[in-house]
Amino acid sequence: MKQLIKTISILFVFGVVACTGKKANTDQPHQTAGDITTHLNDTIQAHTIEQYVNLSYGYILYYPSYLTPQGESDNSDGQVFRSSDGINLSVWGSKNTLSFSNSPEEEFVFRKQRYVDDKSEITYEKRIKDTYILSGINPNGKIFYQKMVFNKNKDIFYMLLLEYQDNYRKRGDEIIKTSISPFPKRQDGSEVEPELEENTF
Repeated sequence: MKQLIKTISILFVFGVVACTGKKANTDQPHQTAGDITTHLNDTIQAHTIEQYVNLSYGYILYYPSYLTPQGESDNSDGQVFRSSDGINLSVWGSKNTLSFSNSPEEEFVFRKQRYVDDKSEITYEKRIKDTYILSGINPNGKIFYQKMVFNKNKDIFYMLLLEYQDNYRKRGDEIIKTSISPFPKRQDGSEVEPELEENTF
């Protein structure tokens, strides 16, 4: 009889330990393979800051070295920079006389309408005098961020367009900070647009 009670007690203790261990295990946070992949892909790579000088329109673009230049365009107005994971950064200049409109305001409206016609979703829109920024999601699901700056003295539009997948937001933000915020610069390093008054739509 004593042996039977001892056996039952041992089995009861094992049962409690097993249940306790199982509960502790389910309390751990669950991380999927997709979560891990996204985290690793969106890390900021070690890099240097390079510069692209456009002699035809007199501006400088600073960009992270993990973006590879694709070669200056045939008309020498700018070029495209790409990363191995599909991030695209395009920069170019355009004479106002060659644009699709007669004033900066009309040009800005024209550019916005192109996104609307393309079924893109515009989520951010901002104007600081002669600087205009549009951002959103294009029909391919990529985030786009376009900056347009009008230089009154030279009658030139400076354009910059960044496109990247949503799971590369950290890199996108880093490129906006490194390349887009200071764009464009003159060849002497000074700002092209001195206007700071803000007008947010």
